[in-house]
Amino acid sequence: MPVKRLLLHAPNVHQGGGKALLASLLQSLGNDLDCILLADARLDIPPLAANVRVISFPPSIAGRLDTERAKRVLDWGRALWGKGPFWTRI
Repeated sequence: MPVKRLLLHAPNVHQGGGKALLASLLQSLGNDLDCILLADARLDIPPLAANVRVISFPPSIAGRLDTERAKRVLDWGRALWGKGPFWTRI
């Protein structure tokens, strides 16, 4: 059975309702799901399960472009899960 994977793209989520919803979602993830979170560097991330990987980006135009590039690479499946940072393979 293939592994279920989830890519969460949340580049500007760092406070307020978005932060609360994201925290609830992350805490509700099961162990049978591999997850990558593309997050704003300002986000205060609570302790997460081992199956959730977080890649933080600065809150700038360059950081936003990097999240878009990362999302494209991860969506294409060219980024190998758990084998180092994606930016070494772009």
